[in-house]
Amino acid sequence: MGGLGRQRYLWASLVILLPFAAVSLWLGMDRGLPVMSDFQWSPSRLLLQHKDPYALFLSYVHGELAVPPYFLKQRPNYPAFGLLLLWPFAMLPWHAAKAAWLLASLGSALGTVWLLVRANFARSNRALAFLVLSALLFASTSFRVTIHLGQHGLAALFLFFCAVALAESGRRRGAALFLAGSWLKYSITGPLALYFLARGKVRVLALAALLDGALVLAAAAWTGRNPMALAVEPLLVNRSGGIDAPGYINLSQLLLPYGEAGFAAAVVLALTLIGLAACLVRFRPSPDPLLTLSLLALLAAVVAFHEIYDMVILVVPATYALRAWCERDGRSNAPLALLFALLVAAVWFGERLVDELPLRHFGAIHLAASAAMAWLVPILAYGSILAVFVLGFRRVRAPAA
Repeated sequence: MGGLGRQRYLWASLVILLPFAAVSLWLGMDRGLPVMSDFQWSPSRLLLQHKDPYALFLSYVHGELAVPPYFLKQRPNYPAFGLLLLWPFAMLPWHAAKAAWLLASLGSALGTVWLLVRANFARSNRALAFLVLSALLFASTSFRVTIHLGQHGLAALFLFFCAVALAESGRRRGAALFLAGSWLKYSITGPLALYFLARGKVRVLALAALLDGALVLAAAAWTGRNPMALAVEPLLVNRSGGIDAPGYINLSQLLLPYGEAGFAAAVVLALTLIGLAACLVRFRPSPDPLLTLSLLALLAAVVAFHEIYDMVILVVPATYALRAWCERDGRSNAPLALLFALLVAAVWFGERLVDELPLRHFGAIHLAASAAMAWLVPILAYGSILAVFVLGFRRVRAPAA
């Protein structure tokens, strides 16, 4: 199929996606503006008032406080430097802060898509690719729930890809600044940060870590608390917290039936996967940065605790799949692109369709379809990671003499 034919299919898909994207956006805003229960406004505001939100939460959990110190469900399980970065929103009244965060999230979604498209598509394809990828993201369940709950994944992704763009243009200090900010949601952008290792930009990583460390010290001075306490307390909050769900497709969910031994195995497997990926991208790098980012995005999806909202990270492999369709220039691996496309479709749309279609009125059929999706998504996720390990980096081998 020629380039013109592929563009016609993309225009047709855009016409189909736009109404769904508009409805999804409206639903996210309609449900989100009254709630945004995950937005860290309350913990950030407590920190702004010279209080330690983590210590207050732990005191409440241990029965030392009769009234919860936090607003809605805003448990302080984000790092202190992240709460500092949210101070511009914490300075606003609650309703104004929600509106400002909504605008920031929408801008982050569009900014992330544009940065991905600009770096990976030919100029002639960028406008259409931007529209299709934006509509696809906006129509997704992950985007809608992110907006609804006021989650931070979209902002973290935007800051991360700003850091990538700055690093690629040689502006290391700016890249480190944005990378440090992106670690607000470190469960997503932590694994992604291995990209800088792959590109030999270790100084950017080191400077970003120093910046976040300096922010923790500043928060400690602001509250009069021990810096080590502020660094460790978010982890204690999570343990005493309040994570009351097994997650989405992460390793700990799959090994949950095996109790403590399963959790320990999940930790070992997660560290092993991260170590293998770090060695692969550093010592046997792919000539395609988007493939490296796609692998790291998939790893981020499985090695840490996530719910459906964090699957906005799949915008990275979605970009790879879309580029494979738009541009037949040899950069994309077709089997990998197909796997990525199936995974994105299953996660962003498939499970919701199973729940919402009239199929749910037929008990046994609905249960079978739900069980099939519960198996299909992990198979596609881990199969995609395995395929990248086996196929994706093969082309860097030296040709035979």
